[in-house]
Amino acid sequence: MVGAGVVGATTAYELARAGASVALLDAASDVGGGCSYANAGVIAPSHVGPLATPSLVAEGAHQMFTNPPAVRVNPQPSLVPWLARLVVSARQRRVDVVTARLQELAYRSADLHRAYAEAGLSETYRTTGALEIYLSEDGPSGGLTEAEARELVPALGPVRSAYFQPDEAVVESRAYVRSMVTAAEKAGALVRFGTPVERVLMDGDRVRGVVTSAGVLRSESVVLATGLETSALAATAGLRVPLRGGRGYVIDLEVDGAPTLPVRFKERRMVVSPMPGFMRVCGLMEFGAEGRPVDARRADAMVDVVTKALPGVQVRQVLDVWAGERPCAPDGVPVIGSSSRARGLTIAAGHGMWGLVLAPVTAQMVTTGLLDGAPTLHDPMLTPDRFSPLRRRREASAAA
Repeated sequence: MVGAGVVGATTAYELARAGASVALLDAASDVGGGCSYANAGVIAPSHVGPLATPSLVAEGAHQMFTNPPAVRVNPQPSLVPWLARLVVSARQRRVDVVTARLQELAYRSADLHRAYAEAGLSETYRTTGALEIYLSEDGPSGGLTEAEARELVPALGPVRSAYFQPDEAVVESRAYVRSMVTAAEKAGALVRFGTPVERVLMDGDRVRGVVTSAGVLRSESVVLATGLETSALAATAGLRVPLRGGRGYVIDLEVDGAPTLPVRFKERRMVVSPMPGFMRVCGLMEFGAEGRPVDARRADAMVDVVTKALPGVQVRQVLDVWAGERPCAPDGVPVIGSSSRARGLTIAAGHGMWGLVLAPVTAQMVTTGLLDGAPTLHDPMLTPDRFSPLRRRREASAAA
């Protein structure tokens, strides 16, 4: 199991407790070395869907005139083919089908999150509900009255409309990952941080293990859950998995008057989440920013939006500012499945914004697929083989 983020750690736990011999490897020195370092932590299955939607494509141009822009694209020649497929994938009929499938998985995953918490494996998990707010006149009317919304979030200022989602929960991502890693170890998994995997070891079209900085580790199966690094590692096995980073910002604040439940700013693609001892501000989607430093102006603009919408929140100090590259596939759908091109190789990556939400169900799919022979790793919508040239030619012929 390569990658000890939310997906990798959960999958290692499920495999180990099902009786598999598991080695969990990660290049970082400790938990939270990648995109699992921080996120909104909101378990919101009703919001899970493909990245590629007509609204995202339309927003790209509109958001250029907002500060901070909720969606931004930094021009890069290498990004053009990826974006082109994203736009083509945003057909409404396809979006409807994909959304139904992903929400089916998301609701199953939310149940698993709840079960983990009840079993004592997710100590920061809390069912809080969430408040969705629209600030501009373009937002829909209806929903809660301002007085009803302010009963839920006393710090709230004037809003166009507000809606309460009662079933949503919140969990702190690093604490969750640490719990899963500990549970995996207790179930018998070997955990090795500080162990970069350099390539997948192949014998013809068959996986034989991985080559790490410490030497060769042989295995019957290899699961890659390494975020953006999945593309490079899959390529060493002859598999094309074209992931790009959708950068999101995270600002942790020490405040007075923090909300006790998540507040989602719908037009801004931002969310405020209550965390143990601090308030977290998350959001935005930026493409073509991999490797760039954090843009302090964008972080400041996000805090400005929040403090204006929540005037009852008093910021004492900024604790942390961070930007993570959410791994996104060019059709906006997670990559979960085994490859027919590299036997023994399974991919569990490309979840975009939904890694934490979908981690338990992804782990369950990998476990039942590898150990029980269930068809969960051969879903045509999720398969890693969908990016192979042969598969794309077949899809083009079928469309014609």
